[in-house]
Parts: sequence; C-alpha cells; structure tokens
Amino acid sequence: MTVARERQNRIEADVVIVGAGPVGLALASRLADTGRRVAVLDSGGPIPAPDHDLGTGTIDGHIPYFDLAECRPRGLGGSTGLWGGWCEELDEIDFEPRPELVDDRIATGWCLTRKDLDPYYRDARAFCGIPDVVPARDWLRAGEVCVRDCPFELRSFPVLGPRRPGYRGWDPCADERVDLLLGATVTRVVTTDRGDAVDHLLVRTADHELVVTGRAVVLAVGGIETARLLLSSSSAAWPTGIGNGNDLVGRCFMEHPHIDAVRLHGDPAALDIEFFLERVGGVTVDGERMATAGALVLSAAASRAAGVGRIQLFIEMAGDHAKHPLPRLRNGRRVSARYAAPGPRELAVISSTEQVPNRDSRITLSSDVDRYGVPLPILNWRLTRTDHRTAMFGIEAAGRLLRELGATNVRRRLPRDRWPLDTLGGPHHLGTARMADSPADGVVDGDCRVHGVTNLYITGGAVFPRSGYAPPTLTMIALALRLGDHLSPAPAGR
Repeated sequence: MTVARERQNRIEADVVIVGAGPVGLALASRLADTGRRVAVLDSGGPIPAPDHDLGTGTIDGHIPYFDLAECRPRGLGGSTGLWGGWCEELDEIDFEPRPELVDDRIATGWCLTRKDLDPYYRDARAFCGIPDVVPARDWLRAGEVCVRDCPFELRSFPVLGPRRPGYRGWDPCADERVDLLLGATVTRVVTTDRGDAVDHLLVRTADHELVVTGRAVVLAVGGIETARLLLSSSSAAWPTGIGNGNDLVGRCFMEHPHIDAVRLHGDPAALDIEFFLERVGGVTVDGERMATAGALVLSAAASRAAGVGRIQLFIEMAGDHAKHPLPRLRNGRRVSARYAAPGPRELAVISSTEQVPNRDSRITLSSDVDRYGVPLPILNWRLTRTDHRTAMFGIEAAGRLLRELGATNVRRRLPRDRWPLDTLGGPHHLGTARMADSPADGVVDGDCRVHGVTNLYITGGAVFPRSGYAPPTLTMIALALRLGDHLSPAPAGR
C-alpha cells in the first residue's frame, strides 16, 4: 500500500473505499485477502486530526453537541484516537423490529439477525486483536441483584483504549494489494446519466483534482459525512441527492445520549464500583495491554415488558462525567455545563440510552461551503419522548436497586420533562443512510447497497436502522467484514 503517490489524473481499482477509519480499514483488509485491487481514500494524513475547514459544521436545535470537526478527526485510523475501545456486541432484540418505540411508521428492524452477524462479530474481535478468552469481571453484589426482581443484567467487556484496530496485525502501509491515498478528499460522487450506477468520484488533493473509478464504491465515512456527500452529489437523476428519492438521506440521526443520571452516597468498596471501571486485564493478540469493564444493562425482557428501548449504566465517582475533552456547541456558541462540587464519598450513575429513530433528527446542508466548495453539514439532534422514557425507566430502576444495596441520599438528576444541559453523545454518528428492505423505508438494502444504484455501498454507523444499547464500533467492523465477503466474488458491475 502506498501512502504518497506521484501526481496523476486518474486511478482505477476493483473496489474504492472512501474513509480510512476502522471500518474502511477492516473492509480493505478483507478484500485484499481475496486478491481484489483496492483503493482507500482519506482526506487526512498519517495521524488523524481535526480539519476545521473540511470537518466543521453547524449545531442547530435545543441540544448542544460536540464540535463536528473535533469529533470527526480525518486521517489513517479515523476517529479511533477518540475511541474508548469499548467492544460490546448488540443483542438479538437490538436487530428486531420494535414498532412500539416510534411515533410514526419508521421501520425499526434490521435486514439481518444477530445470528447472521455472529461469524462477523468473531472476525471483528480478531481484527481488533481481542483474544478468544477475555477474563470476565464479577460484581461483588451480583448475588443480591440476581435474587431480586431486577430488570438489569450484568455485562463485562474488553476495552482496548484509543488504537487503530487491526493496524499492528495488518499494516495498511505495507500491503501492495491496496493503494492508500491520504490528503485525498472526495468532493462529489458522479453517477451515470440514468443515476443507476456510480461512474466516478471527483477527488481533490492539495494541488490538483483527479478522477477515481471502481467497479464498486463504498462510503465508510460515518453518519455525518455520508449524508453530506450523498446530499451534495445531486444530479438530474437524483435532484435531492443520491439515494434520496424518498427524503431519507440524513434523517434519523441517532446517538447514545449519556447523562450523569443519579447521585448517591455510599461506600465505593461496599458497592464495588471497581466492577464498572476500566482495569487492565490481559493483553491483545498483538501484545497491547487490554482492560475490561462492567455495566448494568436493561434486559431484553424488561425492555419489551416496559415498552422502552435499552439502556446501560455505570457507577463511578461523582464529577468524572464533566471531564469530557471535546468542546460542545449550540447555534455557534460554546456550551459548558456547571456542576456543583461533588461531596465526599458522592457517587454517580452514568446512563447511556438507546436512541430510537426519529425523522426530525437529521443532517441537512448549509449554504456555507468548505475550501473545495462542498456544502457544510447542519446537525439537528433531536430526542423523542420514548428516549426520555427509556432513560427514566432505567434510572429509576437503578435508584431503587441502589437503595436496596445500602446507598443513601439517592437522587435523580434527569428532569421529568427535558434532558439536562450536560447530556453528551458517544460521539456515535448513526442512522443517516439507514438499512431497510424497501427504498420507501431506507437508503441501503441488506447488503448495504444503495437502493437504485448498482455499485454504490455504504458501511459503518450510517446504515444502522436502530442504535441499540451498545457502543457501535465492533458492530460497524462486523458489518464491514460482511460487506467484504459480499463484494469478494465479483465487485458490482463485473
């Protein structure tokens, strides 16, 4: 794989992948093993970093959100420098239709089941360097929880920390089967006159423009940039953007809203908060130190019975939630949440809630453009009554449980009618090119191919029809590996 190339006007490959984050690299490694000629394009450099021209955007609406440039670093490895390395898999319920969670007729199920993704989860764990056996964490209060009518399950999972998954096991800079073009920004996806196939990509570097062609083209650039690129690549065949014949591109933006949900007094040792904290517990396959952590997760049975989404919770020392390094903005202004200083022995319960799809939570285009003339994105992140009800259900159940375990002065911080100012995202950018069997319900099909375009695919968080309860990176890598197998027999158009 080459990182720098001599100036040229045209590049051809069997498969062109836009984006060199963990998803794009996982897909490239899978395809390289089959002998396909692969080109990977990324607008950043060898070290991921924010680009405050190409990556900026506007935060609209009532809920503040991270500075879009800061939470979307560009370059080899993508956002893995921000990634906490939490590797959790979705459960079967997270793939199933849950129409009771939405207020309109949005499709809520995936086009595949958990069983379909099982072999790819195994491969995704291997790609990330996770060993076959990971030491399990035990909560000292587990026995008491299990004998109560408790809606939670205990989970423990590997934590890799910020790293490039697969980078040491498969070096993208040393693989001659793949061309890596860094500093290469895709400015437009150009389709044929009929709009039924991608003809080429227009790509800008620091000093010239080139054309890139592939028998298959894959967008692996995240939920915000995917929507931006599709919407801005309008044509006579696709007047409102590629794949947007039913006004779905950019809609249903989802996150996992994190809040400092409950404050309490208790003995950290008696409540065994060590279970919830990251602690080194082994090494990865490539010799890196690996941690594990634990969580309380709302069970599938409890979620169905209550008619709410899923939620997971963690207990930590109060005040840690306020230390997030990324700046947050709203309507162009920086937003800071003010906290009262935590008291001695004060603990906090941090909740991470599944967000259900909502058409009004979306990415649109601004009249402002970047240095290459591409419109910048506007994010309007909106949460629904169901999201709030899910959070409230899980938080109140956690409060009852903690009182039974001996905690005192347990008080909920989530207001009954709104989200607090310190609500954070993952940052996880999901759902803006959602998967569905019909183009009336989604942008891509079960093979991640854009409806109506024979050789254009999308992978990563953009295709999630529901966010599920867990951090998405491991699922995103599994989807990329699955797409690699789909493209391996013969790239589309061959």
